[in-house]
Amino acid sequence: MQVLKQVPVFKKIEEQYEKTIVLPKIEQEKRILSEIREVSHRRYDSVEIKKHINEYQLKKKQIEMEIRKKRSDTTSQSFQAPKTKFSYAIEDELEQQKELREMKQKQPQQSRQKILNYVTYVKEFHMPKASENKNHELQQMKEKIKTQPRQVST
Repeated sequence: MQVLKQVPVFKKIEEQYEKTIVLPKIEQEKRILSEIREVSHRRYDSVEIKKHINEYQLKKKQIEMEIRKKRSDTTSQSFQAPKTKFSYAIEDELEQQKELREMKQKQPQQSRQKILNYVTYVKEFHMPKASENKNHELQQMKEKIKTQPRQVST
């Protein structure tokens, strides 16, 4: 009869489990919920809110800067494929186009320089020589003009 009046072993183990594990867990959850309730009902002043906003924006900027830095590092260290005949041909073509553009830019300057060289050459070697008779007549005409009195119109 004593055996029938005793509490079964599985019940004892269950009670012990509830006391040691389940009840502390429930108490911890209750404590967390009460803290959440306190925080949610608490009034915040504008200074705290502004401070939080500033901290958040600062952290956000730092994270964005780190991301940009990582991206720039990865792009600079990106994989470069070995050069092929095709890539060499493209590089040669680009160089030729660049040289052609440079020549087109220099061409007007070179043509002006050629013209100026030609003009100086012609002036030096092929300048027409004035005859002395004509020079003498020109001088006389200049003197006449200088010696004639001015006519004043009235």
